[in-house]
Amino acid sequence: MTMPDSTSATPMPPAPVVTPDPLLDTIAGAVVAQQESPCVMRIGVVTAIIEGTQITVKISGSEVLVDCSYLFGQYYPLLGDRVVILKQDSQWFCVGQMSGAIESNNSLLNGSFEAGTVAAIPDEWTLVVATSGGGVPTFLISGSLSPENVSGKQMVDFGTDSVAAGSSTADAYSTAIPALADSRWTAAYYLPAVMMNTVPPLFSQLQMYVQFLDATSTLISEFQVNSFTVASYLLGPIYRRLSLTAFPSGFVAAPPATAFVRVRFRGFFDLQATSFVSFFIDNVILRQVD
Repeated sequence: MTMPDSTSATPMPPAPVVTPDPLLDTIAGAVVAQQESPCVMRIGVVTAIIEGTQITVKISGSEVLVDCSYLFGQYYPLLGDRVVILKQDSQWFCVGQMSGAIESNNSLLNGSFEAGTVAAIPDEWTLVVATSGGGVPTFLISGSLSPENVSGKQMVDFGTDSVAAGSSTADAYSTAIPALADSRWTAAYYLPAVMMNTVPPLFSQLQMYVQFLDATSTLISEFQVNSFTVASYLLGPIYRRLSLTAFPSGFVAAPPATAFVRVRFRGFFDLQATSFVSFFIDNVILRQVD
């Protein structure tokens, strides 16, 4: 019997044949094959504003600090806004309000002026003229020949036409809605356009107030939350929100004995003879925030 030679090598099996992949053999192919971190989209609610660069957004009960990168250049976040945010790796970005939500989460009645007929005072609003030296101010629903509205089919024209040179002042009030003491409120509106023809130009101003009333509808206090002055024709839309310079917290608080809250617009109109000025207003927001 012949014994096997223990020193002889056992032959190794042949190496597997690897089919070359020309795609992966290039730099571009390697980049394509690299696993990338997925981009995640979420919807959140703005709970705090750090002016200029960042906001705090609540997602499913948790809050996250988000860098601002808005797709709509005229948009600035308002407390309570529902916004679309994206996450790439560990970084969050806000791209702006979700579609169709411009006037959402709004306590105000008829804030977009869709209730009412063209050339009439909108439902849930009243106008009080204080002075009429430059013409009698009006607060009327605007029709289809007006500047482009922000949403819906109607907006309001707050202005006056003059016969003689002079100044006029008027206040437009929203219907008051229930509110509690210490509740927090924020406000904003869109200005699709300002139209004026007064030569030489004179300044006109639109102010926005949040007013708090007691159970007898008597005014307790008010806060001027925004002011806009203009002396020329202007196309928007321009978003005018509660001033974070005056109110860094992003809201105003209802005083003791508060039972109702409402919006007041005050218009100051300075005109030459046979002139006009119109502030076009849309999507007025009065919102209670946490």
